[in-house]
Amino acid sequence: MKKGLIITMLLISVILTGCSTKGEIETKEEEKLSFDFSHTEIVSNLEEWLIDFALIGVYDGNEKPEKIATYTSITDVFNTDKSNIDAMIHYQFTYDDTTDKVSYIHFFMDRNETKAAERYLYHIYSIAECIEPSVNTDDISATMEKGFNEYDFAIYKGKNFELNVSRSEEYFSASFTPIKKGE
Repeated sequence: MKKGLIITMLLISVILTGCSTKGEIETKEEEKLSFDFSHTEIVSNLEEWLIDFALIGVYDGNEKPEKIATYTSITDVFNTDKSNIDAMIHYQFTYDDTTDKVSYIHFFMDRNETKAAERYLYHIYSIAECIEPSVNTDDISATMEKGFNEYDFAIYKGKNFELNVSRSEEYFSASFTPIKKGE
């Protein structure tokens, strides 16, 4: 009888301790990886590469305090025709509204536009070099060429970012995610 009481007390203490630990785990928020810049900073840096941007809007993301800033870009070093709406590149920067740090960069564009491949690569290289100045763009090109020849998508991992690229009959798409937490 005494043994049963001791075992019951031990089980109750384990259950209660386990419940409090579970509660602590659930309330602890998961830290998201982010780059060490805001969406306005990366846009400003890309404008130095002669890529224009027009802010479309800022929207609430799927999770709090996530925000999504959307931009368009028509002109760059390969396209100076501001009236060619079909040449528009659509950008999305996902960021934390509290820290302002970007956690995801995505853009897509019409694959059938004039100089689309050159513009696509130019935007990828420009973003990659803003994130990681020492990035080897030849390695990115080789990864993309191999992936596009086999699967119509490729994944490149740099020191600070992962690049996912894809193509369809109509669109080129690229996204950047951080590999390590921003400062």
